[in-house]
Amino acid sequence: MYTSRKYIQHFIFVFIIGFLLTGCVDLAVENPNEPDTERALTEVEGVEAMFAGSFIEYWWTQKNYPFMALSVVGGELTSTFADFGMYDLGRIPREPYNNNPTYEFRGVNWWPWSDNYTVLSLIRDGMEAIEFGVMDDPEDMEAKYRAQAFGRFMQGVSHGYLALFFDQAYLLDENTDLEVGLQLRPYHEVKQFAVEKLQEAIELCEEHSFTIPGDWIHGLELTNHDLKRLAHSFTARYLASTARTPEERANVSWDQVLYHAERGMDEDFAPEGDGGAWWWTGGWRGQRPTFARASYFTIGRADTSSNYEAWENTPYRDRTPFLIHTADRRITGEDGPESPGIDFEYSGPAPFPPERGTYFFSHYVHTRYRYHIDSGAYGAMPHLTVAELDMLKAEGLYHLNPTGENRQRIVDLINLTRVERGELPPATVDHSDSDLLEMIKYEKIIETFNTFSGLQFFDRRGWGDLVPGTLLHFPVPGEELEMILEPIYTHGGGEGDSSAKRFYRDRR
Repeated sequence: MYTSRKYIQHFIFVFIIGFLLTGCVDLAVENPNEPDTERALTEVEGVEAMFAGSFIEYWWTQKNYPFMALSVVGGELTSTFADFGMYDLGRIPREPYNNNPTYEFRGVNWWPWSDNYTVLSLIRDGMEAIEFGVMDDPEDMEAKYRAQAFGRFMQGVSHGYLALFFDQAYLLDENTDLEVGLQLRPYHEVKQFAVEKLQEAIELCEEHSFTIPGDWIHGLELTNHDLKRLAHSFTARYLASTARTPEERANVSWDQVLYHAERGMDEDFAPEGDGGAWWWTGGWRGQRPTFARASYFTIGRADTSSNYEAWENTPYRDRTPFLIHTADRRITGEDGPESPGIDFEYSGPAPFPPERGTYFFSHYVHTRYRYHIDSGAYGAMPHLTVAELDMLKAEGLYHLNPTGENRQRIVDLINLTRVERGELPPATVDHSDSDLLEMIKYEKIIETFNTFSGLQFFDRRGWGDLVPGTLLHFPVPGEELEMILEPIYTHGGGEGDSSAKRFYRDRR
């Protein structure tokens, strides 16, 4: 399957002349500003602008599309609003994803495709300029090394997200021969390409010293050592979360996940919101009780009464919201199910129309990052956390060998959040293997709630914990398939690749 060079020439020209990249134009449109780009690519400042503007393009995946739809279909948030494809993807029984180019919410899979290839086209042109010698002046060496390392990092991050999200995608870097064309490759090859790019970034960070300005990733000034740890962290995430089934997840190279997670960040990676271009919908819309609630598929697992079990055993059409009784202080306070917890709080009846399904309803809302709303979209925006890395380490140790010293390490990692934040009884080496795995999963979904776009969806498919019939990944967008003259296809609801596993007792 092929496309033309026009496909990757998108927004570069707009960015160079000073506009913010927004990802709102068809990638196939020829841009009239090409002479400005050619001139900019002969100047150090213009080339640096290519790299500096790449992360904000990737960051669009943390905004409305696909964040909200993935959160609902993954059992993290719940909402009956049609906005951003939430209701369509959240309905039970699951339906095939609508991949028609005229679908109102086609942004669910179009924007992740468009935005990540915008990133890759920016980096490709920047890398080509470096190879041409634009940064060969001795005074420009730090800028050159910084750009090369950051460029490799962004190539890894974007290909990694494409591998998480799509069943297939293109591989695109400065070595791609566009005269031959781009060929769609299966997700596991895209993941491997991403890991290779992140490894190249790590090697460049080890060889050269530099500092990345705080406006490249808003509010974060990163040294080469910081970027190296970040690349290790993303590598661990992609290696684990790209798996589509429990069988694939069990066969992940967990020794490599553990290797990279142990060399990852020692503090949360969280760009700073600026009330404008830099914001994220998990903190903005995902915590508004009138728009979305915390799904019982996540927080209901904390219930120690019979309420969650009864909800699970009720036909989905008849499910209604219930109160959670739990000792987990992240969910509720000491005064019972209506008292606020550290991360969630009771918010009364959900303002959703019952005709859309009371199984969507929840009494609870996420509040951990409420400051993002209160401040007008300012403050830290957690994207990859230490807790996520800790649970990747724990899961890696579990799959490698959950006995002896490993077992104690697993327990210690679980208790970092289970005891310290949840105030729950500690996990011990005497817990069964299955109990330890459930604790790992629970800590991860609670501690990473509303952070990375789609994390719960990506993890739950690998754990086999999705609602039956849920798609395992998204198809190449219908617009792209039309462009390359290929048939439009889809997944989910019994079509293509759908989940056959059960997250709850299905009694419809």
